[in-house]
Amino acid sequence: MTIRGYRPADRGAVREISYKTSLESRAHDFMDARDALEDALTIYFTDHAPGSCFVAEENGKVVGYLLGTDDVKMMEKVMALDILPRIFRDTVVQGIIFRKKNLFFLWNYFLGFSRGEFIRVRFDHQFPAIFHLNILDGFRGKGIGTALVERNLSFLRGKGVRGAHIGTMSEQAKDLFLKLGFQVLYSSRRAYLKYVLGHDTPYYILGKKLKDDH
Repeated sequence: MTIRGYRPADRGAVREISYKTSLESRAHDFMDARDALEDALTIYFTDHAPGSCFVAEENGKVVGYLLGTDDVKMMEKVMALDILPRIFRDTVVQGIIFRKKNLFFLWNYFLGFSRGEFIRVRFDHQFPAIFHLNILDGFRGKGIGTALVERNLSFLRGKGVRGAHIGTMSEQAKDLFLKLGFQVLYSSRRAYLKYVLGHDTPYYILGKKLKDDH
């Protein structure tokens, strides 16, 4: 197993992993818009911050990744002004957004939004870096996630970044980050996926300081 920096040639593998591991690993049950979902999950990192991304490779195959940035405010600006409007435009023009499965997902997402499930709690000042981590099923439990996170944290410390945070809907991921010295900064429950999963999902934001304030 090799942990290394992201390369442009990894783009396809990273996108595939993002789809296979998204929405509780059941993206196909929720949406019929694979390209749009892959764009939303990866394109900022691979196209705008590739130097902050890392992959796990086994026998020449990328089996996991960590996509991140040390400037969450810039990420949100680019997403809001460029990437998300472009994705929305393309799904409308191509008629993808009007597929039944996608309309049902958007309706449930809207209901969750109206219930306040997506209120953004800000931790940018103390924890300006953000990342997300995904590993293919069958390669988990082998220390890959730990290795990717530690590589990323070392990279961020080298840049003098104050801290990093991550959001997750996975209890397993939460436990991993706690073992790596992260602390829970915020927790809530989300119901917008309940119509398929049959239950609410937890949502956690965890953070870790990388540099003393003094």
